[in-house]
Parts: sequence; structure tokens; C-alpha cells
Amino acid sequence: MYSMRDKATKKQMTIKEFSELSGIPTYTLRHWDEYGIFKPSYRDQDNNYRYYSPLQFISVKFVSALINLDIPLRTIRHLTDARTPEQISLLIKQQGRIINRKIQHLHESSLLLHTRGELIHQGLSAQKDPRITVRYQDEMSYFLGPPTEFAPGGSFHGPFITFCEWAKERNLNTNFPIGGRHDSLETYINCPSAPDNFFTINPISKHTRPAGKYLVGYSRGFYGVFGDLPQQLQRYTEEHKLKTTGPLYVIYLLDETCMDDTSQYLSQVCIKIAD
Repeated sequence: MYSMRDKATKKQMTIKEFSELSGIPTYTLRHWDEYGIFKPSYRDQDNNYRYYSPLQFISVKFVSALINLDIPLRTIRHLTDARTPEQISLLIKQQGRIINRKIQHLHESSLLLHTRGELIHQGLSAQKDPRITVRYQDEMSYFLGPPTEFAPGGSFHGPFITFCEWAKERNLNTNFPIGGRHDSLETYINCPSAPDNFFTINPISKHTRPAGKYLVGYSRGFYGVFGDLPQQLQRYTEEHKLKTTGPLYVIYLLDETCMDDTSQYLSQVCIKIAD
């Protein structure tokens, strides 16, 4: 004759067997049981072993499906014993919006990693280049800020903070590299530490710096510090009879993201050469 335990477990599966059938780890099944979202059909009082009915393979799909949608366990627990198609439909729509926001965040993070990594790569390569050179530059997308307002004798930081506040109001991610844009080579030479606009390098923006041949210069130092680079750029254009066109861009290839010595920040100054 079967004992009570034998009768209870004859058509049931151990937690290991149910785990192998469902693909759900045993520790996860134990956690779901303790949290109250998916309990075994039988619990042996003598040894506390968990046993599952083969039919529970169907019901466990409810839990695993919602978890795969990243729905919190507390929400699943409230729906375990009673739910309607209307409730689940609403829940799926809500979770869809949450997941879409996460996808957008991950996409932006991927763009940020690529952008930062590319600038650092350029910075490491630029250390082997002459201080001033003519070279081809790829197209660059960026968000252009409003015209800056530098007070006579004022600091670099005030207009920069104003730009960051402007960007925040428009939900622009200021973790992307921020640069300075001068209307021309002449405006840069006259006041190199006061760009006409700030901008953030961002691959999804409609503003673009076109690809082409550029006059490129490099300088070491903190933000807005360029030493004699403006004068050297002017001298270089005169000696090589170069004509520049369009705005001039200041980009920091190496900055606080990869070094703590502000005197070693590496800026790139570039302006397109007229055809």
C-alpha cells in the first residue's frame, strides 16, 4: 500500500524535475514560492520538499512571461490569484512604454560611448601629429546652443553654465562632449576663450560640420586656454596662402573623462579650408 506521501507525490515532480522541464532554475522556483507568486502544488511536511504538478508547467508561463517583460514581482504577486484580460492588456501597454524609454536610454548610452571613445582615440593619435596641420575631417553632428554673452573681462564659466541650463531645459544630454564654435578664424584669434556658441557633439542632431579638408591645430591646457595657438594658426594660413571658410570648432579630445591633470587636456581647433 502507498503511504500518504506516496499518494501525494505519485503524479508529481520534484523541484529538480520541474526545473528541467520548465527551464527555470531551482533557486528561482524557491524564491517565487517564498515571495508568493508561484507555489508548488504540494509541500512535504516531513522534509519540506517541494513537489509540482505537470499542469503547473502551463501556469508558470504566466509568471515567466511577465518577468521577461521586466514587470516587478510585487505586481505579479497581486495578479497571481485573480486577473483579467483587461488588466493584463493595460499592464502590457504600460510596460511597453517603460521598455521603449529604456531602449532609447540604451541607444543614447551606446552613442555616448562611441562618441567619447572616438574622441579619445583621435586624441591619442593626435599626440603624434604636428601642432598645426591640414587634414581631412569626417562629418560631425552637433546641437548648437544660443549665442553666448561674455561680459568684458568676464569668466568662461558663466556662459558655459548658461548653455548647460539651456540644454537641460531641452532634455539634451550634456554628458556628450561640449565644444565651442566661433563664427570665423578671425573671431577665434581675437578672443579664443569666448566662443560665439557652445555645442554638444551628438550623432542624432541635424546640425552638421561637413566633411572636408580642414586646418587643424592642437593645444594643451584647461578649457579656454590656448597659449599662442591662435597666432600660430594665423601665421600658418599666411605662409601657406590658405583661405578658410565657415565657423571654427574647438573640441576637447582628451579631458576630465580620461585624465585628472587639467594642464594636459588636449583641444582640437579646426576650420574648413575654402575650395
